[in-house]
Amino acid sequence: MACSKCDQPLLSEDAISCASCKDDLHFGCAGLYERNFRRMNEKKLSWKCSKCVLDSASSNNDFLKSWLVNFETKMSAQASANTEELKGLITGLTDKVDACLANYESLNSRVEYLKADFDSKHENVNRRLSEIEKVLPNTTVASVLPGASGGQDAEFILAELEDRRRRASNILIFGIPESFGAATADLADNKEAGSHPELLDEVNSDLAKIKDCLNKLKPEFVDSVVRVSRIGRPDASRSRPIKVIFQSPLAASRVLMANRATRPPIFSASNDKTPAQQSYLNDLRETLKRRTEAGETDLTIRYVSGTPKIVHASTLPTSTYFPKNGEHPVPYRGSTRTPEDSTQS
Repeated sequence: MACSKCDQPLLSEDAISCASCKDDLHFGCAGLYERNFRRMNEKKLSWKCSKCVLDSASSNNDFLKSWLVNFETKMSAQASANTEELKGLITGLTDKVDACLANYESLNSRVEYLKADFDSKHENVNRRLSEIEKVLPNTTVASVLPGASGGQDAEFILAELEDRRRRASNILIFGIPESFGAATADLADNKEAGSHPELLDEVNSDLAKIKDCLNKLKPEFVDSVVRVSRIGRPDASRSRPIKVIFQSPLAASRVLMANRATRPPIFSASNDKTPAQQSYLNDLRETLKRRTEAGETDLTIRYVSGTPKIVHASTLPTSTYFPKNGEHPVPYRGSTRTPEDSTQS
């Protein structure tokens, strides 16, 4: 056996064979040190000659070049597509930014207009408040609240307005029989019902009676009741009126109107007047009595724009109240009457 490189005789223990072309060479002709050659044999490692290594590298280079060309082509096409898409997105964003800027300008103009309008109204309010503050020290109740007594200050006016607002959801119902148990006799009123079961039973009994009356008037009124309570100290000689609190002033007003439209009324009722309103009404009744005793005739008390006044009944036109939701219309004198009118004089 001869060496493929030097053609000299080759002993098997000094020979190394190319794993690719199978040529046999002296380990020295293959460019290996003896120590490395012996180690490769011990570990049975494969080896390629320089010619086969170059051929393999050339083949790998061709493959790599081809792969790189294909990759570059694909990346170029993808980059081109991405560029067009990016251009479209940028154009769309530019349009949106322009629209936002236009909206901003419009909103800014609107805000400036509202600010100017607010400043104008604020200045007007301040001016009017200044005028009111100048007049308020000399203002009386009678000049602001028709139906209230005069001579009071602004604090009373505000308190009276708040009291009327609070009572607007209430009505007073009269003539409902009252049971006088031991608890009623012991307590001044029913505010302590929670700690007295007997009194709580009486309150529940009153509630049931009120709901029964409202159900006869119109079933839908029953659900608008918040709570009920007797007014005043217990008196075995008469039944105290019941204050009924509704969910809203509208609900209370509708109950009064519907009851007034029913002939005969289901119950005797009135709106919940403040002490000032009640005092004014009592004074008005005294005035009516004096004028009647003095010989004037055909006088009566009617509510005009929510305020009770003495008027000539014969001069009031006969009108018909047309309730809603199927209630029966009932003629009455005085188109100036309001839902606050009482069926309890």
